[in-house]
Amino acid sequence: MKFPITLHILLLFVAALFFTACEKDNMDEIVVDEPEYTPEEVEVNNLFNALRADNSSGTVTMNCVTLETPFELELASGAIVTINNNADLEAAMEEDAVDPAVDFVYPISIVDAKGESAQVSSNKELGINFASCLPQQGWTAAMSTNETLPACFYGELFCVEQVYPVDLIDGEGNTYSVTNDDELVDLFLSVYSDSTSLAFILPISVINEAGEEVEIETVDEFFSVVGECENVEPVIVGDGFEAQGFLCYELKYPAEMLDTDGNPITVNSADEYANLVLGGEALTIEYPFTLESMIDGTTVTVNNFEEFILALNVGCGVDIVIDTTTLCEVPGNVLLFLNRGGSAQSPCRFNINYPVDVIAGGTTFTLNESIDYWAVYNDFNLNEIEVVYPVTVTVNSSGEVLEFTSDNDLCTYIEDCN
Repeated sequence: MKFPITLHILLLFVAALFFTACEKDNMDEIVVDEPEYTPEEVEVNNLFNALRADNSSGTVTMNCVTLETPFELELASGAIVTINNNADLEAAMEEDAVDPAVDFVYPISIVDAKGESAQVSSNKELGINFASCLPQQGWTAAMSTNETLPACFYGELFCVEQVYPVDLIDGEGNTYSVTNDDELVDLFLSVYSDSTSLAFILPISVINEAGEEVEIETVDEFFSVVGECENVEPVIVGDGFEAQGFLCYELKYPAEMLDTDGNPITVNSADEYANLVLGGEALTIEYPFTLESMIDGTTVTVNNFEEFILALNVGCGVDIVIDTTTLCEVPGNVLLFLNRGGSAQSPCRFNINYPVDVIAGGTTFTLNESIDYWAVYNDFNLNEIEVVYPVTVTVNSSGEVLEFTSDNDLCTYIEDCN
């Protein structure tokens, strides 16, 4: 990939010759012709467009990536300058510099998009790290319309791989189409500013951890897919049930939640919510919370799990029936796939050891990951989905492997453990 773009910089070389006029009659007049000047073309690395001197912290950054000092830049003359601080960078990057900086000298040590120390050895590696920064904005609009997804090089952060071609749109409504990783990084660099963002136009496709191509049509589906990755924790609703999005509703902010350690926090926006979830925080949404319909704008306050299910039933036309408040009368598939032993902070919470078979409508479905359950969930009433036992799970807190032989066996574990 050719990262550098070409800027035309006129390097002016002025030669001044001074002659002293002699009064002697035998001196001939000497005429000196001015030398011809040919502008010199200098290629400047377009990664420079993303460089920022962060005066508040004294660091050099590219979006969320920090370049550790000292590092070196190559000047137009071929000389090398060492950057030890912000002042050095600003001097090397001055627009009217006689000998401007034009390229990086590799390798460079960085703190990457994951917050980890790393070393990059090429423009491509540095560009991919820059493009892998989680989008801080754009989630509110994306969750409201389900037409776009804030863009990022998600394959560097999660267990997915982007499928091309993919279409994008910037904050001013300009659209683009890219066909490979290199073009995507180049696009990020060419439109990058502190106020402009890029978003994928849905649907997009990715290769998941199982090597399968998955189409993502909504933001909820995106969270479901990356939720399969080890570094993303499922969002839990109050009493231990996973929230795989809110279907035709969106969560109203501010919302009260618990963080990974069980500490109460107030989440004030969809942008903040998305960055907490994608940053690996295990959130639990506390009751009561408010949902707003994306269909007609009506709101509903949810005080417990039964009201949550009722809201999805009535507001979204989703056929979910749980007609009891007795835990062991809740369908086993709900306890296994949604409750999973309790909240993210519970020592009882477990991960399912796939594959698992379920029977729905007289058909047996083999589930290889949790997203497969949601495909069945979307087509059948919860009371129609029957788990085929035995099923084994691994308890998160202890690593212990348990085997359940029936719905009652599963329910007894949850009741006794909690």
